[in-house]
Amino acid sequence: MVSRFLDAKLKILGFEPDEFMFLIGPFLIFYLLDLTFLGVVIGIVASYTIKKIKSGKPEGYLIHLLYRAGVPFQGLLPPYITHYEE
Repeated sequence: MVSRFLDAKLKILGFEPDEFMFLIGPFLIFYLLDLTFLGVVIGIVASYTIKKIKSGKPEGYLIHLLYRAGVPFQGLLPPYITHYEE
């Protein structure tokens, strides 16, 4: 079914693209290790966990969470800088 709203978010199997990557990532890794069922279970648990973390939060919440944890992003000041003067 095609969404009738212009600003509707893309959904893949009911998940947003970042949540879907948490589903498919573990599956692919464990598939290569010949542990397909374990990959499916871990992928489903990881994607639902990310979905619950994101629920009720503004868009971009995961990026802010990663930045606060110390992950650097191109175009932003490194996370360890707490004071900046020009």
